[in-house]
Amino acid sequence: MKSGEQNGNPAIDRVMLIFAELEKSRQSLGLRTIVQRTQIARSTVYRLLNSLEEHGMVRQSADGNYSLGSRILQLAESVTQTSAFFPFVRLLHPLLDRLALNLGEAHKVSVLERDAIMVVAGASGKTPHSLSYTVGEYLPLHAGGASKVLIASLSPDKRDAILPRKLEALTERTIIDRALLDRELETVSKQGWAHDSGEFSLSVCSFAAPIYNQSAEIIAALSIPYLAGTPPETVEKIKQAALSGAAQISKTIVSH
Repeated sequence: MKSGEQNGNPAIDRVMLIFAELEKSRQSLGLRTIVQRTQIARSTVYRLLNSLEEHGMVRQSADGNYSLGSRILQLAESVTQTSAFFPFVRLLHPLLDRLALNLGEAHKVSVLERDAIMVVAGASGKTPHSLSYTVGEYLPLHAGGASKVLIASLSPDKRDAILPRKLEALTERTIIDRALLDRELETVSKQGWAHDSGEFSLSVCSFAAPIYNQSAEIIAALSIPYLAGTPPETVEKIKQAALSGAAQISKTIVSH
């Protein structure tokens, strides 16, 4: 027996093993995969996942796979500053699943949290080349579709306060000149959407659109990532899906 095990709780240890695997994975995991990676009996994993899902600690998507649940973000409210968007996350899971299933591409919802951009919800796509997402992942403030939508919604003073003095070039397409970035953000604000043509990763592009609350304030952004080289007609379809998806999410939030 390892030191300290005599004072531990085996059930909690197994739960933490499951959490660890879901945390490391960049996509949702099936029951069989979780069993293989944790080396816990299948029946035990099944029962634990059912209980965790009931309490919102994990979520099961339409394809039967599991990912970390929104309750984890809500618990963080007790120890850190959190976004006003968090209470809506669990409510939106079925809608996000449906949107991702219809388009075949992953959908991500991000918020401005602790002066950074954080992914708080998402749904995996079903096409062979659809990209993954990670709940809790922090993204750069100045690069990416969702980041530009959220930063564009800030006042100039707030923007100056949180943007780094020197902008990092993540790829050759990252906007690092502050004047150029300000012009780009003004365009994003006017047109109501943002496009990332490879600012964060040259192989990954995205479209993003704002999500509004009952007071018509931007509280989050929906982004749809896709691989560079995607046919133009598909790219346009992704753009329209981002706009319509963000509108549907906003409508759901306003109605609640």
